[in-house]
Amino acid sequence: MNEQEILLNASTDTQYTGTILSDPSELGNTDDNKKIITKTAIVFVIAGLLYQGSQLLFSFIFSRFFPEVTEKLGSNLVMIMMLVTDLLILLPVFFLLCKNIPTVKSKPSKLGAGTFATALLISYFFIVVGAFAGSQISSLFMENNTNLLTEAIGGGSTLLRLISVGIVGPICEELVFRKLLIDRFSRFGNTFAVIVSGLMFGLFHVNLQQFFYAFALGVIFGYIYVKTRNIVYSSILHMIINSYTSVLVLWGLSGYGTDLVKTAVYNLSLVLEVVMALVGCVLYIISVSKKKIKITENAVEPGNTSYMFQNWALWLFYIAMIGLTVFVTIKTSAM
Repeated sequence: MNEQEILLNASTDTQYTGTILSDPSELGNTDDNKKIITKTAIVFVIAGLLYQGSQLLFSFIFSRFFPEVTEKLGSNLVMIMMLVTDLLILLPVFFLLCKNIPTVKSKPSKLGAGTFATALLISYFFIVVGAFAGSQISSLFMENNTNLLTEAIGGGSTLLRLISVGIVGPICEELVFRKLLIDRFSRFGNTFAVIVSGLMFGLFHVNLQQFFYAFALGVIFGYIYVKTRNIVYSSILHMIINSYTSVLVLWGLSGYGTDLVKTAVYNLSLVLEVVMALVGCVLYIISVSKKKIKITENAVEPGNTSYMFQNWALWLFYIAMIGLTVFVTIKTSAM
């Protein structure tokens, strides 16, 4: 089938505007696509352990052999570590190991401003709900129930935080978990790809407090990506959320009670976040009731989402990330 024929057979559903160029007969519930899932999952186990392990090793080396540097740099050292591992391990290693695994070929399309704004507001609804769930559940296992990410980067340079957490981190994560992962997993089915990429994204944070809202955001970012097949939109959405929550809010928190401007910014940011979450809740209910949120499949016979719990390589990833989460939780609780 040539490209012109594929374009003519592509979905015209307004809920799915990205055009798939791959031969439809190669997509869906086939043995070849199950093998692609297995190969991709193995890459994520290997590269994921290398990425997380390098961060733990980096932290251990500096705390053990360079305590003066660790104490002097504090949170800045954590953010430098994040930048280095994102740029030198997360991107190159994942893409290098995945380069020979077949993808879904597609043609990017545009996303309306209204849809983008709705996705942003709905994201904040799930951030608030997910953060509350994560806090309550993590309190069952940890006496110190503060957010680990906030503790790690809260006292560092605002500019460095913006670069590492607000810009570089989101771009790298979107390229890996949406562009790289979904382009391969959606050969089996779009719904499967979106849900599993969200789950893997949540687990990859190895932080129980972040898992729930990271999982929800991963699904939203994945939905935006399969809708447009354009990584720009989910990347911008991710950058806005990270910059607001981990940069602006933490900047205000750094001077709370001592600096009038920072105190005002912090209070206003929390009020605005609650307002966005409430509006997002309403928009989500309306969207669901009117069936506006819909993932159109790219195959006649897509694979079942339940396969996410039937593939042994995916289980290796789940177990590896859960194990690291337990390790980090125990290590943090002991400090």
